[in-house]
Amino acid sequence: MLWVALYLPHLGLEVFRPAHAFASSRAVVLVDDQRIAVINQAAEQAGIQVGSNLATAYSLQADLEHYTRDQSAEQQCLQELIGTVYHFSPAVSIAWPAALLLEVAGSLNLFKGLPCLMQQLQHRMVRCGHRVQLGTAHTPHAALVLAKANVTHAWPDFPQPDEIKQVAEQLLYKAPLRSADLPNPVLERLENMGVHNVGELLDLPRHELSARFKAEFMLYLGKLSGTIADIRPWEEPTEKFVAEQHLLEPVRDKGTLLQLMVTLVEELSTWLNGKFLGVQGLRWGFATFEQTGVTMELSFAEPQANADDILALTELKYDDLELPADVMSVRIEAVKVASLARRSQHQRDLFGERPMQSHAPTELLDRLAVKLGKEALCSLNQLDDHRPEYAWSAAFPTKTQRRGESAVTPGKRPLWLLEPPQRVQLKHFEILTQSERIEGGWWEQPLARDYVVARHESGTICWLYQDVSGWYQHGYFA
Repeated sequence: MLWVALYLPHLGLEVFRPAHAFASSRAVVLVDDQRIAVINQAAEQAGIQVGSNLATAYSLQADLEHYTRDQSAEQQCLQELIGTVYHFSPAVSIAWPAALLLEVAGSLNLFKGLPCLMQQLQHRMVRCGHRVQLGTAHTPHAALVLAKANVTHAWPDFPQPDEIKQVAEQLLYKAPLRSADLPNPVLERLENMGVHNVGELLDLPRHELSARFKAEFMLYLGKLSGTIADIRPWEEPTEKFVAEQHLLEPVRDKGTLLQLMVTLVEELSTWLNGKFLGVQGLRWGFATFEQTGVTMELSFAEPQANADDILALTELKYDDLELPADVMSVRIEAVKVASLARRSQHQRDLFGERPMQSHAPTELLDRLAVKLGKEALCSLNQLDDHRPEYAWSAAFPTKTQRRGESAVTPGKRPLWLLEPPQRVQLKHFEILTQSERIEGGWWEQPLARDYVVARHESGTICWLYQDVSGWYQHGYFA
């Protein structure tokens, strides 16, 4: 087993602003239960300590900036990051309150070795606006301890299991005891016993420790060392894809932003293809440092999963978008996704052996919708209502509608209805069919009509009906 822990020490602050926003000279702290829980470097240099109260912090730094902890936002952030790291390993577990654990032994070949994989993980977290510390070990608890202690090692590309265990045990001697996930009373007792790092703790005789500490403590030691199996639940990414890239400096150039958007679309494409999904609704967000900005929404006539296709349509609308003066973050969200199974069934050649390459009809619809607006295009959908004027609705055209799978199908009713119906004299028409009784609307506006197909004296085929007030023309047949 090969575990990598991603510890986010400033997660509580980063749910309010990205990591680079707290790297300035201004002191920033996170308050939890009236105590300082997280501090940035400037606050640490000002003498503010974790555990002190807010009044003490303000006495040391008058222009202090503080935030109140939002645990629900932190939990949501970790859940969203599962989709980001799922690209590196399907074995992902959350270590509350601020870490993710990945079992990566099966991913080393794909990412050309452990150092390259860890470098890409680090880069991905920074792009998502997080400061991250990585730890690698033979057990998840040991990896988390090394990540919290920020103890690193120059790993080979493909380390062997025995080497992983040996190196991790040596690195644990550099990890302070406080980096272990133990209650404060237990930590204080161990420190009073002269234990100052995790490696020293693992060297102590287990039978003596079991006589002094509870079973929970011994269970933790067993999982930390690997003598007890640590069975962890695997997390699955949600069906909603959201990715965000934070910038170190404000960007005003559209070309520079477009390069960042390319990276986000590639992440989206990877997520979509991994779940055999396509995106039909996409939302872009461009925010300033004050979290104001603009959004840009796209709709696709059929599910799209190819990065080049998504980018081509994004650029069409992006060219006309008026951006804020200083963009500090770019966000992409898959608003609507659908399975690619239906699309793959239709996009085969005559013999069903390979996908067809031509998507011209849907590309045209998508391009028109991007340039003219989604509201400029519509098709007809059938509704479950007997009354002709209420039996249809306008909808954005899709490929399935054009094939007639869910669109309005030809029948005895005309597609061209008059609104409102026009009163006529029957002497100008020749009735061609027997009458058809249509009743409905008892819940709001009841009607009872007898419809016939008739030919006007000019030769036009019309749809007429008779009710208690007389004869009316309701539509034309093509």
